[in-house]
Amino acid sequence: MSSSEEEDDCCILEEDADGRLILNRRDSDSSDDANCRYVGVQFIYSAMIEQFKKVREHLCISNSAIKRLLMKYKWDLNLIMNARFEYVNIEDFLDSENIDIISALRNPNFEERLGECTICYSDELATLLSLPCGHGFDKDCWRESIKQKLKDTGSTSFGCLEGKCDMMGTDELLLTLFNEEDASEEVKTVISKIQDEAVKDYVKGNKYITKCNGGQCRNTYIIFSTDFIGAARCKCSNRCCVDCGDFYHFPLTCQMLVRFKDFDDKQSKDELATLNLLLNDTKECPSCNFTLEKISGCNHITCSKCRYEFCWLCLSKWLGTNVKHPCDITNSKGFKDRVAKKESLLVDTLKYENAKGKYDNHRVGQYYEDLINEAVDKLIEDGSKMEFLDVLPILYSSQKDARHLAMCTHAFLFFLSEESPIVVDIQFTMELLELVINCISKIMKDISTLDNPQVDLDDVRKKINAVNTTMTNIHDKISSGKADNLFKYSKNILEYDV
Repeated sequence: MSSSEEEDDCCILEEDADGRLILNRRDSDSSDDANCRYVGVQFIYSAMIEQFKKVREHLCISNSAIKRLLMKYKWDLNLIMNARFEYVNIEDFLDSENIDIISALRNPNFEERLGECTICYSDELATLLSLPCGHGFDKDCWRESIKQKLKDTGSTSFGCLEGKCDMMGTDELLLTLFNEEDASEEVKTVISKIQDEAVKDYVKGNKYITKCNGGQCRNTYIIFSTDFIGAARCKCSNRCCVDCGDFYHFPLTCQMLVRFKDFDDKQSKDELATLNLLLNDTKECPSCNFTLEKISGCNHITCSKCRYEFCWLCLSKWLGTNVKHPCDITNSKGFKDRVAKKESLLVDTLKYENAKGKYDNHRVGQYYEDLINEAVDKLIEDGSKMEFLDVLPILYSSQKDARHLAMCTHAFLFFLSEESPIVVDIQFTMELLELVINCISKIMKDISTLDNPQVDLDDVRKKINAVNTTMTNIHDKISSGKADNLFKYSKNILEYDV
């Protein structure tokens, strides 16, 4: 596949042994720009179609069937062919892969014939396009139906327009309805959405490609070199994790980020409510630990299971009706165990709510700052000469990095079981980072809301240096703590997640 449009002096886009798209460096330049290349969805889609063509050289089946095979065999053509050669007939192979034989071997193109479209009922005979079901409609009706569905649902799946027919088409067939040379923005948007949906599995199966998930360039794909590690920074300043495709989430591992996002403290809250009920209305027999509930009566209790007699108030052995004893429930082991468990659950619940609240606050702040940055970019495009506009992209990039680091550090601290000296040190440095974040946020807010904002460029540069220095301190402290095994993790995280 030709890649001349994506080459420069230090990098070249190539294919690995399995036909996957990768980036190889020509020299020793190790900057982000030398390790990453930014391409549009059209380029990625073309690369995927090239892989389809390679498979079709050996297997004359539909693209949908090819895609299923590529997904199953991790986009490795050799594995597909090894599986194919275990069978004499292509039909037996497709059957073993649970692929419908008829749909896999049918004509992948629209069938054409002259007739009257049953949607627009044009006065003249039109060329009708039909799926294998035979229901034909003219090209304009197909196009308008697809565009309307995209507006209404955002879905790019398409099928026969006949009401009761469930025949479905492929994304490649769908694209034949739209001319890529059409200059209208509407058609370009439709094509981009179709291609973007079509390449999702291809990108997911290619460890050298990720899609930018932030900023205003959401259709930008990042291809990085085979020796690249860490975060891939997009041209919109967003950094992506090259392993999971989410935003760069140091100090969390990919597994820890998923666990934090999916963490549900409902179970802890339910258990806490149950413990409160047990502490107030039930007690355990001090002899056999059988749970008893007292509805009414005096404090002389006889266990219904072991017949042990004890005082309901303090759980000590019953010495007699008129015999005094030190009645203190807090001395009971059963009571102490329940209180300790309640306090532990309460700490976990409050700790998660605190971490999640701070995480969400930064996420919301980042959303509004993305909007401000889009407005600033428009001012720059329109030729605005305001001096401070030159330094804003750097300010925005640093602020975005700081927000991500703050979000993920709060989540990381949630998973730690104790406040060791290094944790206290990190928490203190986090407070400094958030002070600078708030200062930068105010600067960006003033720029977006004031007609003639007075921006001190020297102050802005100091804020950028301060936030970068503080981020470096936090990064170094956590990295050294991990290397020296100074962190103890709670039960909410598994050992292999860290």
